[in-house]
Amino acid sequence: MFKKLLLWVILLGGAATGGVAYWAQQPVFDAGPVRPFTIQPGSTLASSVEQIDQAGVGVNPQLLELLARSSLPEDRMARNRIEVERLLNETRTQGFGMAHRARRVSEETSLAIPVRAKDRILATVTVRYAATAVPLRAAVEQFLPRMREVAQKIEAQFI
Repeated sequence: MFKKLLLWVILLGGAATGGVAYWAQQPVFDAGPVRPFTIQPGSTLASSVEQIDQAGVGVNPQLLELLARSSLPEDRMARNRIEVERLLNETRTQGFGMAHRARRVSEETSLAIPVRAKDRILATVTVRYAATAVPLRAAVEQFLPRMREVAQKIEAQFI
């Protein structure tokens, strides 16, 4: 009896872990054509997600809401809907994402290009480097063209 119970606990634990892993890998945003949107002042997080979704952006509301509820200092920007809107628009306009992060030795910068298949973002091609080693302008000029080439080659495999 104990062995059967233990087996069920292990099976249910594995199934739950698999379900959480699947859910966590779902994209926050479903990439598609650029769709400008405006979030009405005073909107709650739930109504903000609804407004973004109605604009056709294709938001996974559960993941965006979890990020906004995070208490981690590096996630505090996600709680500012005006800043989230600004960053989304800036990223779409530029065609790439960028992040800066302080580290022990030096600040780190990341550049990311989406890899799309059938109007969905599957992954990103990302380059991360020490900000003191390469100025941002030089990184954009040197890395982004090659990153776009790599992303296009990967995307061609899914057409």
